Amino acid sequence: MSRLRVLAAMSGGVDSAVAAALLAEQGHDVTGVTLRLACYGKTPLSPRACCTLDAIDDARRVAMRMSFPYHIVDAEQVFRERVMIGRDVLVLTVRSCRSITGSEDRQ
Repeated sequence: MSRLRVLAAMSGGVDSAVAAALLAEQGHDVTGVTLRLACYGKTPLSPRACCTLDAIDDARRVAMRMSFPYHIVDAEQVFRERVMIGRDVLVLTVRSCRSITGSEDRQ
């Protein structure tokens, strides 16, 4: 089997860590990456949520242990501008019973 260059998206969870570790063990050239988006804290609903600083540290530790490079890509501003604001517009549109074009829906 030929050696592959792999960019492993790592959330800090078990699944992505195991996938990256297995690929590294198989001799592939693995680089781990985590997108830093917007949710960094613990919440009452999920004290161990994805994207927390602890999860990012977990991903970093796996990469260090398996001796492959790891990077954090700060995509928070782009995420807020293109995803969160768009989501808010959609929610407000649905709540006001209007279509995206601004006309009222007929029932």
